[in-house]
Amino acid sequence: MNSAIMKLNPMFKQELNKIKSNANNQIRNKLQLNARKLIQDSRKTLSSKDGNETDAFVILGQLEAYVKVRESLLPDIQLDGYTREIKGMVNKLKSEMQ
Repeated sequence: MNSAIMKLNPMFKQELNKIKSNANNQIRNKLQLNARKLIQDSRKTLSSKDGNETDAFVILGQLEAYVKVRESLLPDIQLDGYTREIKGMVNKLKSEMQ
């Protein structure tokens, strides 16, 4: 099928949009699962009395990496509340480490 026909066929375009939307939702769901686990692990480690500065830097790196991944997926996959929460955690950690 040539590209001119694909552009003119609304059913084809609709099906492509549906496939793209489903793929984006699957990616978003997996990212949100990772975000929840990352937030939970970060809070647990940072609130631990056994934690040290190295642990804090590792967590900071993991949080920043998550934000970079999410931002790299824009505009296809929009940021969510988890990303905003993680950005807040990054800012708080950086200010506490100074």
